Amino acid sequence: MKLHELGLPIGKPVTLTIKGQDYKEHTFDAQLIGYEVNHVLLLSVPEKPGQVLLHDGLTVGVEIRLPEGQVNFESDIGEVGDWGFRFVKLYYPGNVDYQNPRKHIRVPASDPVEIIGHTDLGVDTAPMKGYALDLSSTGVRVVLEKELTNLVKEVTINMHLQAYDLEQYFSVKAFVTNEAPLSKDYPEYGYGYGLSFKALPEANKWFLHAYILEHLLRQKVVIFS
Repeated sequence: MKLHELGLPIGKPVTLTIKGQDYKEHTFDAQLIGYEVNHVLLLSVPEKPGQVLLHDGLTVGVEIRLPEGQVNFESDIGEVGDWGFRFVKLYYPGNVDYQNPRKHIRVPASDPVEIIGHTDLGVDTAPMKGYALDLSSTGVRVVLEKELTNLVKEVTINMHLQAYDLEQYFSVKAFVTNEAPLSKDYPEYGYGYGLSFKALPEANKWFLHAYILEHLLRQKVVIFS
């Protein structure tokens, strides 16, 4: 698959992996600014590890997460510069490795949530604050201020979602499916979980579809000519 066939949006987060001067691999974040098909990719690099020296000819591993799956490829840096921010130009890749393991589209989120845990003993935890990091029609990934112990198998998720200038309150039951990665955007929330909705009321189900659709339609891409 060709990279431009994916219609990547401007500002799309990108994960770079580069071997540093300490001969170790370092992973850090960048953003897609734009691209010229079959010629160049342009990325901004807000921060990088001190052990990584960006220079022409350096090989870079690139990972891009999409709602439907994940893209991976390698490229070489053609230019490093500064336009008031650090940027790198990568040579445009040929065919990229595109994996589509997800049955349901997942979109990024940044919505506050409140979680109440339920144990098999019939004991409820105190409400815990957190944030939803991504959403699908079947579940949500969250980061929380407190840990869900092994006794908690089911939770109640309380949150507000907005779509098309409308807002809806969700209070739904979910299973705890796995521990999940944290987010540097919420460093004070040190516990991450994947939650699978137990059953969604019809109104919540359709509103969630609208939320996902609006996110997908907002995505735009800039292609340099």
